[in-house]
Amino acid sequence: MRVLATARHPGAAEAVRPVVDSLRSAGHEVMLIGVSNDAPENKTFGGSAAIFERSGTEFVEFFATDPKHGVIDVPGYYASGLVDSFAPDRVLVGCSSSENLTGPAIEEAFLVAGVGASIPTVQVVESWGVWRRVPGTPAPSIWAALDSITATVMSTAGAPSDRIAITGHPGLDSYADAETPRSSKFRTYLGVEGYRAILFFGQSADSNTARKPFEALEWVLDSLGPKDRLILARHPRDTQDYRTLRERAEGRMIEPGIDSHRLLSVADVCVSQYSTMGLKSALLGIPTISITHPDDFPEIREAAGGIPLCVTGGSTEVQTPHTLRQLLQGDVAAGASTLKAAINVDGNATRRVMDLVIRDGL
Repeated sequence: MRVLATARHPGAAEAVRPVVDSLRSAGHEVMLIGVSNDAPENKTFGGSAAIFERSGTEFVEFFATDPKHGVIDVPGYYASGLVDSFAPDRVLVGCSSSENLTGPAIEEAFLVAGVGASIPTVQVVESWGVWRRVPGTPAPSIWAALDSITATVMSTAGAPSDRIAITGHPGLDSYADAETPRSSKFRTYLGVEGYRAILFFGQSADSNTARKPFEALEWVLDSLGPKDRLILARHPRDTQDYRTLRERAEGRMIEPGIDSHRLLSVADVCVSQYSTMGLKSALLGIPTISITHPDDFPEIREAAGGIPLCVTGGSTEVQTPHTLRQLLQGDVAAGASTLKAAINVDGNATRRVMDLVIRDGL
């Protein structure tokens, strides 16, 4: 079977990549298109290429296939041209956040081309708030959704419920039996040995949240105790200048510029707003705090009864600096087991999504 696949953002790439690797291992031919974010025009809209490179997954760079096209203004003839030349039996795409799109991005363009050519299409919706209707984009043959909350949010927003299959997140399969990582050598290298390391995962620069990452990070800085050290793990699409906060921290805050996954091995507490890394830290049994705002994601809050990561027991929610300060003065709870059960982290999500892709009669 020949599969044409793509993902735009890093989160979408993490969900699509294991499926692509498994399809190839099973003998299927996959053309995978990746998108960089190393230039001003694609800084906040790309990023999947780095995920594919890090994992060693073979892909074709989007701009290498046709440099005339932009990341978020992909013309129909580009995607249909790939469909004609590669002649895929299936189309597989990720689901990158689309709130700031002004035109069809690559995932949407592939859906349009696939559906237009009557090719079965699968879209992996790997997170609670990433899917929304994009004008001019048809529904795929089926969506592979993270969990029941994701399915409820999607159907409430207009996605046909009979086209939603709950599969879990393929990129989280490795967390099913994972233990909390610890590295004293890395702690020494970062200068946090003997301190409580509080790891803050930032948001992207285009994040449409009521409370901006700068304010959330400031809350954490102001809540540090004498034996705390703050580590900033900048989001790949975060362009915020944090120099004033680093100056205020007077040596208590570092930004090592190291891959966020490695930093988990030194974290005693993780703090985020809505970062996927906050989800990963919770799955690893690291006490996790979510700084939220009551006006953020009302549809998701209604469907889940709150912020899903917190409702499922993975994280403790705070909405004021005072509450955060009080929480950090004590022990922060961890709830990996209940979270894994709630979002189908059992090691089999990749297989479930792959079965959807190759299923006869899709």
